[in-house]
Amino acid sequence: FYTKGEKRFSGDRLISGGVQKGLTNGIDYEEVREHTFGGHRRTRYYFLTRCYSSYMKNVVFNDIKNQTIKPDIIIMNSCLWDISRYGVYAMRSYKRNVDSIMGSFREMLPDALFLWLSALPVSNSSEGGVIVPSAEYVRPIIP
Repeated sequence: FYTKGEKRFSGDRLISGGVQKGLTNGIDYEEVREHTFGGHRRTRYYFLTRCYSSYMKNVVFNDIKNQTIKPDIIIMNSCLWDISRYGVYAMRSYKRNVDSIMGSFREMLPDALFLWLSALPVSNSSEGGVIVPSAEYVRPIIP
């Protein structure tokens, strides 16, 4: 089983963040992992707590811009933390951030396939940090 932030898991390796930076369950958590398949294909994972942020602009976008070979596919999974960890105006910010990130990727990678996954279903009785006390206001809108 994968342990958050570990150095290696199932053939991948930790590039930055995770145990190198200190593990946290907060909005400042960062982790970049990479898996290379036979030296020809590469998958890079950026664990984010917000779809569009200074981290996204300064780290992810710069990584992509500096790569000789650009990604063919971008898969994002973002929603739950965006709307539950950034206060009562989080939904408004999320909508604005989605527009910003879509525009940035469209400009930077016009031919890439972009897949957006919103969030996995969350139980109304979730525990373990999914719905923190300061985010109880989102519980009624979670399916």
